[in-house]
Amino acid sequence: KSDSNAVLPEANLLALVGASAAQCTRAEVIEDLARFNDLQSLRDLQGKFQALDAARAGRVAAVAARRLVEEHEVPTEVAESFEKDCADAKGSIQYQSLMEESIHLK
Repeated sequence: KSDSNAVLPEANLLALVGASAAQCTRAEVIEDLARFNDLQSLRDLQGKFQALDAARAGRVAAVAARRLVEEHEVPTEVAESFEKDCADAKGSIQYQSLMEESIHLK
């Protein structure tokens, strides 16, 4: 436990805010997928992600992930935030847990 009142370095603060935005956006995508799709549609979406994942790494290009979730009724502004907030440094998004959580929520 720290008893310091020191200000966080700006880089640390920005990383925390960015991580929080990504988690919020990801949660919104999961909720929208579960709300607007039936179980079969979610399984079909999971299959589309897997078809794009030639390396079987559980990741796809962020632009492709955005397109797929938009095709499955996630509003455009949420899908755009998903692409921007959740992409890693290589421009890819992890889809496995996203789909598992969406299917589980359904």
